[in-house]
Amino acid sequence: MPLISLQARNVRLFERLHVDFGERLNVIVGPNAGGKTSLLEAIHLLAVGRSFRSARVNPVIRKGADQIVLVGRYLEASSGVVTTLGLERGRSSHEVKIDGRTETRLAALAKAFPVVAITPDTHYGFENSAKQRRATIDWSLFHVEQQFFPAWLKYRRLLRQRNALLRDRTQHATLATWDAGLVCVAEEIQGYRQGHVQAWNGALGRYSKELLGETGLTVTLKPGWRQGMVLSDVLRLDRERDTEEGFTHAGPHRADLSLCFDGQPIKDVASHGQKKLALIALKLAQISLFIEHTGRTPTLLLDDLTAELDHEHCARLLVVLARLPVQVFVTATAFDAPLSSAWTEFRLFHVKHGHVAQSEPVSP
Repeated sequence: MPLISLQARNVRLFERLHVDFGERLNVIVGPNAGGKTSLLEAIHLLAVGRSFRSARVNPVIRKGADQIVLVGRYLEASSGVVTTLGLERGRSSHEVKIDGRTETRLAALAKAFPVVAITPDTHYGFENSAKQRRATIDWSLFHVEQQFFPAWLKYRRLLRQRNALLRDRTQHATLATWDAGLVCVAEEIQGYRQGHVQAWNGALGRYSKELLGETGLTVTLKPGWRQGMVLSDVLRLDRERDTEEGFTHAGPHRADLSLCFDGQPIKDVASHGQKKLALIALKLAQISLFIEHTGRTPTLLLDDLTAELDHEHCARLLVVLARLPVQVFVTATAFDAPLSSAWTEFRLFHVKHGHVAQSEPVSP
């Protein structure tokens, strides 16, 4: 589902922007602080309604402006249909349109235009934030399992209600009733996640071998409550602590993923570069499963590819990507022609001081 054009207003350095992209590899080069990452950020905003650099929209809005305006057109490769996405995002409001139809949720953008972003901070976030690790698997389930998102919304609603009851001691008699509903949805979510992890590991070995020369890379899932116990028992045992602290300690909102080499946590046995490659392998396996389950292709954003990978591993990664039917955006400070040799054609863009100069398609 390649993004074929993007118009943007008031995204960081860009007052106005109109770019036509290639359907496969797009290489974006320029000096640091020139706007390369901001261009990827605009694509990510169009896809999910927020930046990969900040949960808040305020830092992304150009100084002196009130809102961001984005319009993008992507091609549904299987049907040849072009869809237009629109997003107006202010400091406290948003408006989403798909082919002129107003949507109430930002999630409608993510469903229509799937994007995976890998930045220099991605592996740090994955290593240090359980929330980001959960978000990684939930991105896949949002796209490939139709019932996951409704179940997750229902669980979040029940969780908020349970936490409110914990803080209102006059309502504790009703907790058992709420717990039964919470447990039912929690087990459904855990089932989706566990099934996806099994499929994930089936695809992960191939990409681990190609990028790292290792086949022992696996991902494991902790459900968010004590192993070997059912959640209903854990909630009952935790009720006193939950009441004292006013929130629910156990449940799928506390689930976690772990990347391991030969059964050992990767954070304990891998180098800095290996950790980054392992996470990229995980993302590529994720993309492969997405394509297999949906028949659609996501767009991949690779920011500052050469920052922490040497030339050999960058080239190896681009060879692997050339075999996947995905659109790829890569940023770098300079153009390195050999890195793109696996691609029959790519498009080159020069970004400087918030201006984008677009080249004709280039053959390596």
